[in-house]
Amino acid sequence: MGTRHAQGLLVLFLLGASWTLAQNLSCHKGTSLNIDDSPSTAFNWTTEKVETCDNGSLCQESALMIKAGTNAAILTTKGCSSEGTQAVTFVQHSPPPGIMIVSYSSYCEDSLCNNRVNLPDLWNPSILPGTLGSERKTV
Repeated sequence: MGTRHAQGLLVLFLLGASWTLAQNLSCHKGTSLNIDDSPSTAFNWTTEKVETCDNGSLCQESALMIKAGTNAAILTTKGCSSEGTQAVTFVQHSPPPGIMIVSYSSYCEDSLCNNRVNLPDLWNPSILPGTLGSERKTV
């Protein structure tokens, strides 16, 4: 009787383990396009939407910010990505005369890991246009 009980527990354990391995990844989902004069303080990158990804996918979040004159255009996306590898890439380019471009992307493999809320650590307008050719960081 003890052997059957142990076999039953083993079957339940294996079913639970396979169910856990088969669970899909959940990622925050959203797209936004804003034009603002102070993106580092005013922009909120949160979303209440969540999507379930296919097996083998990653969560991604990307931002493209372009500042010209007093305004900045900000395009952001969050969601599942079937392509890419786990990495963070940040590029800041400030060519003269007075244009600043920032590109950020992150690909991660934990559920809801694409959870960046705002942009202050990405947006650095104190770097004067023309003083920095470009900066690229990949983690």
